[in-house]
Amino acid sequence: MARDDYIEVSERIRMFKEAYPDGSLDSEWHYVDRDGEQWLVVKGYAYRNQDDHRPGVGHAWEPIPGRTPYTKGSELMVGETSAWGRALAALGIAVHKGIASAQEIRSAQARTPDLAQQRADAMPAYKTPSGATKQEGHQHATAKQIGLLRGTMTKQHINEALLSDFCSERLGFELPVEGLDKLTKAQASVIIDALLKTTETMTVTRSTVKDPDDPWADVPLPPEPTR
Repeated sequence: MARDDYIEVSERIRMFKEAYPDGSLDSEWHYVDRDGEQWLVVKGYAYRNQDDHRPGVGHAWEPIPGRTPYTKGSELMVGETSAWGRALAALGIAVHKGIASAQEIRSAQARTPDLAQQRADAMPAYKTPSGATKQEGHQHATAKQIGLLRGTMTKQHINEALLSDFCSERLGFELPVEGLDKLTKAQASVIIDALLKTTETMTVTRSTVKDPDDPWADVPLPPEPTR
């Protein structure tokens, strides 16, 4: 999923106000230490009206200081915007393009190194018949890699939409819009390693109301994993 496929938080806010004219947004924040670094944790709320006792809630966090010109000095604003985006998504606002917002993806990618590029750089180079030098990691993923990846996705109960967010937010690169078959050897290797190491289960939550804009609306979920 390309970055342009993520929705802007401003668009989610516009849709929220159209659906709930009396709605409002709020936030709170605190600091935590993680691996010797200070992080700002923001919790966002989306109230549908002044009597809303179960608002949409979303979280985001940013390192202090920010690691890029985009975030440094604006950590609270960046974190609050991302938290609001997730709070609005919790209410079902514009989730047909995923939960993560464009702002959240920009922030995550800015602080996340491209692990696939690092893996490709570490792979051996080879000579083509014309004498050109190419990196093995940039070749198309093998059928064995794709098969292992699909099997891992099924076991962890995730689809390509969730995998796209996972790659953008945690691995520093975007899943090819054409699908898994367009992954490189390095990208497939990094994704498989990350999925096998993660202890989290990425689940899909769908509204009971069918969204005609949801590309995954007619795709059945894999069976629940046997425990």
